[in-house]
Amino acid sequence: MIKPKLTLCDIDGTLLNSKHELLPEVIKAIRQYEKSEGIFCLASARPAKGMIFLADKIGLTVPLATLNGAYIIDPSENNKVLFQKPILKDSVKQIIQLIKANHLNISINCYAGLNWYIEKPNEWSSQESLIINFEPEIADLDQTYNQKEIHKILCMGKPEEISELNTLIAKNPQLQIIAARSKTTYLEITDHEVSKVSALKHLANYFKISLDKTMSIGDGDNDLEMIKAAGTGIALANASKKVLQTADFIIDDNDHAGVADALQKHTFSH
Repeated sequence: MIKPKLTLCDIDGTLLNSKHELLPEVIKAIRQYEKSEGIFCLASARPAKGMIFLADKIGLTVPLATLNGAYIIDPSENNKVLFQKPILKDSVKQIIQLIKANHLNISINCYAGLNWYIEKPNEWSSQESLIINFEPEIADLDQTYNQKEIHKILCMGKPEEISELNTLIAKNPQLQIIAARSKTTYLEITDHEVSKVSALKHLANYFKISLDKTMSIGDGDNDLEMIKAAGTGIALANASKKVLQTADFIIDDNDHAGVADALQKHTFSH
């Protein structure tokens, strides 16, 4: 088996356990992998501020693929932007109008680079800020998308309302977006050219590593293409059915240090 030189790893449901904790054995395995000259990058729907503290805890000094790959930065170089692809301004406007015109009770969260904006705090944004470890800024969203480039819109709400929004978006292909459900209550919206697989390709190119020498680890449907495209695709035991069917290998779940299991079994870290 070719030793993976570059590993992209999802965070929620993969790197972290179900209590959103980073297990010591996972940190140890990542450090061992890096000592054996492997490059371990985090790839998540999270914004950068919700990832940097985890990277620091592990001791990573490599780029981060944030917002599902829409905004890739290098924290070791003062958050230098390596790649970005915002949503078209008119599409942002239309999505917000769709939600409001259909009276959907949905929390609209706009991410512009390092920043997170909402119009007013709610139970959904409070829950999200506890998970990702920072607070959103309160702003008029119409002003925000006119003044800033929006890299991701996160819509949070009851499953039936998220389903309705997803159906409405599907009827508007001119928006040129990807709308992916990371949970039944979450709809993640990015530009149609953005995904974790595009992040994998950008980072492989950045480090001059061929795709057959890459490994991807994940659990959710937004990890599916990344797992398919990597030389070695790894699913945790807690992964979605689609991911389990697609992966080359299935390892322990996230509550049993699955990422450590993947690195020990499929790299030279042991």
